[in-house]
Amino acid sequence: MPRRIGNENSTVKQEEHTDDPLSSALLQLQRETDADMVLLGELLSTPFPRIRCIRSRLDQTWQPNFSYPLDSHPCQLVLAARAFQQSANALAQFPQAYLLIDNGLQAYAGLPVSLGEEGVDGVIVVMSRSGWKSPELLSQQLARAASGIGGRDGALVSAIQRARLLDAGSIIPPGFHSPK
Repeated sequence: MPRRIGNENSTVKQEEHTDDPLSSALLQLQRETDADMVLLGELLSTPFPRIRCIRSRLDQTWQPNFSYPLDSHPCQLVLAARAFQQSANALAQFPQAYLLIDNGLQAYAGLPVSLGEEGVDGVIVVMSRSGWKSPELLSQQLARAASGIGGRDGALVSAIQRARLLDAGSIIPPGFHSPK
Protein backbone atom coordinates (compact mmCIF):
# COMPACT_ATOMS: atom_id res chain seq x y z
CA MET A 1 0.00 0.00 0.00
CA PRO A 2 1.41 3.43 -0.87
CA ARG A 3 2.63 5.60 1.96
CA ARG A 4 0.68 8.73 2.74
CA ILE A 5 2.20 12.15 2.71
CA GLY A 6 2.90 13.21 6.28
CA ASN A 7 1.53 10.92 8.94
CA GLU A 8 -1.86 9.90 10.30
CA ASN A 9 -1.77 12.59 12.99
CA SER A 10 -1.09 15.35 10.49
CA THR A 11 -3.73 14.74 7.84
CA VAL A 12 -6.28 17.48 7.46
CA LYS A 13 -9.90 16.44 7.88
CA GLN A 14 -12.04 16.88 4.78
CA GLU A 15 -14.63 18.90 6.69
CA GLU A 16 -12.09 21.65 7.41
CA HIS A 17 -12.18 22.79 3.76
CA THR A 18 -15.81 22.31 2.78
CA ASP A 19 -16.58 26.05 2.62
CA ASP A 20 -13.23 27.06 1.12
CA PRO A 21 -13.63 28.01 -2.58
CA LEU A 22 -10.04 27.01 -3.37
CA SER A 23 -10.55 23.53 -1.96
CA SER A 24 -13.92 23.28 -3.69
CA ALA A 25 -12.28 24.01 -7.05
CA LEU A 26 -9.58 21.37 -6.43
CA LEU A 27 -12.13 18.83 -5.23
CA GLN A 28 -14.21 19.40 -8.37
CA LEU A 29 -11.08 18.95 -10.52
CA GLN A 30 -10.21 15.72 -8.70
CA ARG A 31 -13.71 14.37 -9.33
CA GLU A 32 -13.82 15.47 -13.00
CA THR A 33 -10.49 13.83 -13.80
CA ASP A 34 -10.77 10.80 -11.49
CA ALA A 35 -7.37 11.81 -10.10
CA ASP A 36 -5.91 10.09 -7.07
CA MET A 37 -4.08 13.30 -6.17
CA VAL A 38 -4.66 16.95 -6.95
CA LEU A 39 -2.50 19.86 -5.84
CA LEU A 40 -1.92 23.55 -6.22
CA GLY A 41 1.70 24.49 -5.65
CA GLU A 42 3.80 27.62 -5.53
CA LEU A 43 7.31 27.82 -7.01
CA LEU A 44 9.95 28.82 -4.47
CA SER A 45 13.57 29.46 -5.33
CA THR A 46 15.24 29.50 -1.91
CA PRO A 47 16.99 27.68 -0.42
CA PHE A 48 16.65 25.58 -3.61
CA PRO A 49 14.06 25.37 -6.43
CA ARG A 50 11.01 23.60 -5.05
CA ILE A 51 7.24 23.47 -5.11
CA ARG A 52 5.40 24.30 -1.90
CA CYS A 53 1.91 22.81 -1.85
CA ILE A 54 -0.71 25.38 -1.04
CA ARG A 55 -3.45 22.79 -1.02
CA SER A 56 -3.37 19.09 -1.88
CA ARG A 57 -5.64 16.10 -1.65
CA LEU A 58 -4.62 12.45 -1.87
CA ASP A 59 -7.49 10.03 -2.37
CA GLN A 60 -10.19 11.33 -0.02
CA THR A 61 -7.94 13.19 2.42
CA TRP A 62 -6.69 16.78 2.44
CA GLN A 63 -2.97 16.77 3.13
CA PRO A 64 -0.82 19.04 5.28
CA ASN A 65 1.42 21.55 3.48
CA PHE A 66 4.72 20.15 2.23
CA SER A 67 7.44 20.96 -0.28
CA TYR A 68 9.29 18.89 -2.85
CA PRO A 69 12.35 19.61 -5.03
CA LEU A 70 11.55 20.79 -8.52
CA ASP A 71 14.45 19.06 -10.27
CA SER A 72 13.23 15.51 -9.57
CA HIS A 73 9.53 15.95 -10.36
CA PRO A 74 7.49 16.51 -13.56
CA CYS A 75 6.45 20.02 -12.49
CA GLN A 76 9.82 21.20 -13.80
CA LEU A 77 8.64 20.48 -17.36
CA VAL A 78 5.44 22.46 -16.85
CA LEU A 79 7.28 25.49 -15.51
CA ALA A 80 10.08 25.31 -18.09
CA ALA A 81 7.62 25.10 -21.01
CA ARG A 82 5.12 27.46 -19.36
CA ALA A 83 2.48 25.20 -20.86
CA PHE A 84 0.32 22.17 -20.14
CA GLN A 85 2.25 18.91 -19.89
CA GLN A 86 1.06 15.37 -19.36
CA SER A 87 2.62 11.95 -19.13
CA ALA A 88 0.97 8.54 -18.95
CA ASN A 89 4.12 7.16 -17.33
CA ALA A 90 5.68 10.01 -15.36
CA LEU A 91 7.30 7.58 -12.94
CA ALA A 92 9.49 6.17 -15.73
CA GLN A 93 10.53 9.71 -16.73
CA PHE A 94 11.16 10.79 -13.14
CA PRO A 95 12.39 7.75 -11.20
CA GLN A 96 13.52 9.94 -8.29
CA ALA A 97 10.12 11.63 -7.86
CA TYR A 98 9.29 10.36 -4.39
CA LEU A 99 5.88 12.04 -4.49
CA LEU A 100 5.00 9.64 -7.33
CA ILE A 101 6.91 6.68 -5.90
CA ASP A 102 5.58 6.87 -2.34
CA ASN A 103 1.98 7.14 -3.46
CA GLY A 104 2.05 4.75 -6.42
CA LEU A 105 1.20 7.49 -8.92
CA GLN A 106 1.92 6.83 -12.61
CA ALA A 107 0.12 9.42 -14.72
CA TYR A 108 0.69 13.16 -14.40
CA ALA A 109 -0.86 16.29 -15.89
CA GLY A 110 0.03 19.83 -14.92
CA LEU A 111 -0.58 23.41 -15.97
CA PRO A 112 1.33 26.56 -14.96
CA VAL A 113 -0.69 29.15 -13.03
CA SER A 114 -0.18 32.71 -11.92
CA LEU A 115 -0.53 33.04 -8.16
CA GLY A 116 0.36 36.68 -7.98
CA GLU A 117 1.34 39.59 -10.16
CA GLU A 118 4.75 38.28 -11.25
CA GLY A 119 3.53 35.89 -13.95
CA VAL A 120 3.78 32.11 -13.84
CA ASP A 121 4.82 31.10 -10.36
CA GLY A 122 2.85 27.96 -9.61
CA VAL A 123 1.30 24.76 -10.89
CA ILE A 124 -2.02 23.00 -10.73
CA VAL A 125 -1.54 19.23 -11.01
CA VAL A 126 -3.54 16.01 -11.16
CA MET A 127 -1.96 12.57 -10.76
CA SER A 128 -3.34 9.06 -11.12
CA ARG A 129 -2.30 5.53 -10.21
CA SER A 130 -3.98 3.96 -13.23
CA GLY A 131 -3.93 6.52 -16.02
CA TRP A 132 -6.58 8.80 -17.47
CA LYS A 133 -9.99 7.84 -18.84
CA SER A 134 -10.08 10.96 -21.06
CA PRO A 135 -6.53 12.28 -21.51
CA GLU A 136 -7.67 14.55 -24.35
CA LEU A 137 -9.80 16.53 -21.86
CA LEU A 138 -7.13 17.10 -19.21
CA SER A 139 -5.81 20.36 -20.65
CA GLN A 140 -9.30 21.88 -20.70
CA GLN A 141 -10.16 20.57 -17.23
CA LEU A 142 -6.98 21.99 -15.71
CA ALA A 143 -7.42 25.31 -17.54
CA ARG A 144 -10.98 25.60 -16.25
CA ALA A 145 -9.87 24.88 -12.67
CA ALA A 146 -6.96 27.33 -12.95
CA SER A 147 -9.23 30.12 -14.19
CA GLY A 148 -11.68 29.37 -11.38
CA ILE A 149 -8.94 29.54 -8.80
CA GLY A 150 -7.60 32.76 -10.30
CA GLY A 151 -11.07 34.28 -9.94
CA ARG A 152 -11.09 33.62 -6.20
CA ASP A 153 -8.37 36.03 -5.18
CA GLY A 154 -9.41 36.24 -1.53
CA ALA A 155 -9.36 32.48 -1.03
CA LEU A 156 -6.16 32.10 -3.00
CA VAL A 157 -4.33 34.85 -1.12
CA SER A 158 -5.50 33.40 2.19
CA ALA A 159 -4.34 29.89 1.22
CA ILE A 160 -0.94 31.16 0.06
CA GLN A 161 -0.46 33.15 3.26
CA ARG A 162 -1.41 30.11 5.34
CA ALA A 163 1.06 27.96 3.39
CA ARG A 164 3.82 30.50 3.95
CA LEU A 165 3.12 30.65 7.68
CA LEU A 166 3.16 26.88 7.96
CA ASP A 167 6.21 26.42 5.73
CA ALA A 168 8.69 26.56 8.59
CA GLY A 169 7.08 23.44 10.00
CA SER A 170 6.31 21.75 6.70
CA ILE A 171 5.99 18.02 6.65
CA ILE A 172 8.34 16.73 4.01
CA PRO A 173 7.26 13.46 2.40
CA PRO A 174 9.39 10.37 3.11
CA GLY A 175 12.57 10.13 1.05
CA PHE A 176 13.21 13.86 0.80
CA HIS A 177 16.76 15.03 1.46
CA SER A 178 17.62 18.69 1.28
CA PRO A 179 20.58 19.46 -0.97
CA LYS A 180 23.77 20.41 0.79
